[in-house]
Amino acid sequence: MRAKPISLTVTGGVTQNFAYSGRTIMMDPRPEIAAFDYSALRDDLAHVEVLLPPDAPAMYLDPAALAYALDVKEIQKVRTPLSERERLPQVVMSAVIALPSAFEVSGDEALTITRRIALYPCGSHRVPIHIAIHNALINRHAHADIALRPMAPDGSLGLKIPDFLVRFRVNRADSDPVEGTGWPDISCEIQETFFAERAIDLVVDPCAPVPEHHFDGDIPDHITAQWIRDQRLARRHVNVRMIKTSPTHSIEKIARGRSAVRLAELHRLCARFIDSEQDRRIQVERMLADQNIVSLSDGTEAGMPRYVTTRRVARIIDRACGLIDRGGRTMTAVSASEHDAVVRQLANIQAAGDQQHEPPLILGRTLSDCAPLADIMRARNPVVGTLDMILGKPQKRARGRWRRVNLKVERNIIVPHAELVDDQRLARLILAADSTGSKLLFGHDQSRESGIVRSFLAAHIADLQAPQLPQDHEGPQAIERLLRSGLVRSAVEAMADLKVLHFGAGPDFDVDSELPFAVVDSSRIEEVGDAIRTGRVRAGLVEEMDTLAGPRGEVRLSLGEWVVTTGTRGLPQTLDAHQLAQIVAIDSSANWIDVVRRGMVARLDFGNDPAIRPAAAISIRAAWDAPRGSNFVIELADPRRVWAGLLLAANRIEHAQIYVNPSIARTHIDLADAARRSLPAAPPSHRILRPGNDVELNNILDDFDPFPELKTAEPERALLPPVGFNEAVRHRIMKSRQTRLAYRLLHEHVSPQNANCQQNVRRSLGLCSSELTRKVILALAEQDEVPGFDEADFPLELAELEPRYWSAWELYKFQLDLNLMTVRAGGWGLLPPNGYRPRAAIGAPNEP
Repeated sequence: MRAKPISLTVTGGVTQNFAYSGRTIMMDPRPEIAAFDYSALRDDLAHVEVLLPPDAPAMYLDPAALAYALDVKEIQKVRTPLSERERLPQVVMSAVIALPSAFEVSGDEALTITRRIALYPCGSHRVPIHIAIHNALINRHAHADIALRPMAPDGSLGLKIPDFLVRFRVNRADSDPVEGTGWPDISCEIQETFFAERAIDLVVDPCAPVPEHHFDGDIPDHITAQWIRDQRLARRHVNVRMIKTSPTHSIEKIARGRSAVRLAELHRLCARFIDSEQDRRIQVERMLADQNIVSLSDGTEAGMPRYVTTRRVARIIDRACGLIDRGGRTMTAVSASEHDAVVRQLANIQAAGDQQHEPPLILGRTLSDCAPLADIMRARNPVVGTLDMILGKPQKRARGRWRRVNLKVERNIIVPHAELVDDQRLARLILAADSTGSKLLFGHDQSRESGIVRSFLAAHIADLQAPQLPQDHEGPQAIERLLRSGLVRSAVEAMADLKVLHFGAGPDFDVDSELPFAVVDSSRIEEVGDAIRTGRVRAGLVEEMDTLAGPRGEVRLSLGEWVVTTGTRGLPQTLDAHQLAQIVAIDSSANWIDVVRRGMVARLDFGNDPAIRPAAAISIRAAWDAPRGSNFVIELADPRRVWAGLLLAANRIEHAQIYVNPSIARTHIDLADAARRSLPAAPPSHRILRPGNDVELNNILDDFDPFPELKTAEPERALLPPVGFNEAVRHRIMKSRQTRLAYRLLHEHVSPQNANCQQNVRRSLGLCSSELTRKVILALAEQDEVPGFDEADFPLELAELEPRYWSAWELYKFQLDLNLMTVRAGGWGLLPPNGYRPRAAIGAPNEP
């Protein structure tokens, strides 16, 4: 993910940017500028919308009207001609957001993720946002353009918001940005939260241990492709070396402040840099077998690790959790639904107990996090600093000592935005304050709705001191906010007061038509669904079932019942995966049904084998698509889905009943503990240490070869990695010895070091049967085309954020080309002459 401001120039402005991302035609407010026409690119457009502040005029829901208003406002402010200005006026902040593929999340789910990422950094500012989602051969991504001016209820645009998205430090010569919005961290946390909320077993690809950096300088066009290739190759070698030599450093790097990482993230990390499937498995097992690595289970299968961390991190987090649980007067937390209320409470507590000579120390992730509280407490001359000035590198700590940012005995340390501090840094601060005898005062802002991915400790501190919190969260509508903020205990107690929790007894799957959905574990969906549907038919609440024949067998459905889509197979464009629709017509003779969803009717022909099933019993993921007012019976039987089930019930608190399996909890106190353990950010002490590690045994069995004489005497030569291609392409190359040999011979055949390079390239391009093979040949010959430059898209050197996605058919043809390269009859001519062995005569003894 990357963000960049869009400026008003002599050739265009935000109108050009909106037209490009919206794949449409728009007119610039200046008549001398021609229309921007990007309608030819419309094939990859999936969705376009505008998010407006409450009470804003509906006319600005049109992207063209919003773009016109934004550009006109900037044009009115221009005094010096744009051609003579060194600094051009900035109109919007444009962010490109990498989204999960269509195989992982539906279009509605991708749109929800995009909206949350775009709205998060805006806070309470009333700014309009333009969103466009693109789906094509490249990976799915979204363009979010955030205006820098607020919009009033009458539609007028105000002054630019100071220190919005970026905070500057003004020097004599120029202004330098010193604090920015952590877009990658925001995108990662929101997507991880969404996956946990919908009970989806997906992970966000982790950042590389040694990530690449964006280069903003000017690179000549004739060396751009070579420069990018060299940089990628160098970083790849560094990352591979770190993965293979230091599991501890690799895990702590990709953890990015979290207490543990998912085991699936290690697999995804190895898949990015190691092409051979066997080598990837070996490296993951080597990491798990390392004595400094701790494998953790979430309680469902004690023998299967799902999380890993280092012993050092686990020891720090566990010691901090012990101090938090013991509590005492050395640690206090306040929480509220907005940050202004948090700041007022912190100031009042500090003023009531202020009997010290030392000024209080205010710490935050950034200096801007401390500014509101420091402004209120300016009479006490507080010392303001960042956590890195105490816990960071020596250079940061030296700067902190110069600013008098240090821990002293009996000194009050205030963290106003504790919910923004990751667990590792907060744990180290708690341990350091405990060793010096300093008092800690934490502020927890519930409006951030963060605390389940990387800020568990801050939410845990506030949750344990719930009796001291103000009673402004007692309303049913606030329970969802408490759960999203990590205040699990407060939310469970509020739900218990509302009588929606039931312990011990099994769920009451009533056949009443007003209770259409039972939310159960995926393993029980078919069993529970069949029982509910049969009971409704017997009670006469629905009509008799009609039988429809499909390629996979017969399906029995009733008029008026709900169905859920399980994929996109055989569905019209108006329907997507994991959506609910109600049957309004059935024709068993013609073998079709009509369903309605959100007022739109679609016909499903069972000759096309539509991916649907009855929705009497559904999963948590599908339940989020149910219409408002639908009733739910939610069964909590999976320890990994407790928080997700509670969140779904909180979202529909007036229409949901929760039945807790005795294996999960028997009281609401046990339920709160179970919900904490199900959070992605749960500390190692809340999980189960894997009792036995069978990786060593697996390695012993792998190393044992019953037929050592069949091993190849000569090892394979190392291959030049195909930099710039996605994992699927690299995995096809490394799939077998034959494909690896073909790739190595092709590289020797067309590389610039070959004297006949140009002739070989032309001949090879004429033989390849797929576009992917052509791209690989050009890349190996270092003749790949440089992507076109467009001021409205970025990164500048690359067409999109990720390498191109290739279809399964293109990958199959590419593998076929690789196999033909080592066959002499294929005509590629890659095999060396000395590798040729003449075929035996017809009359040879072994000839069939």
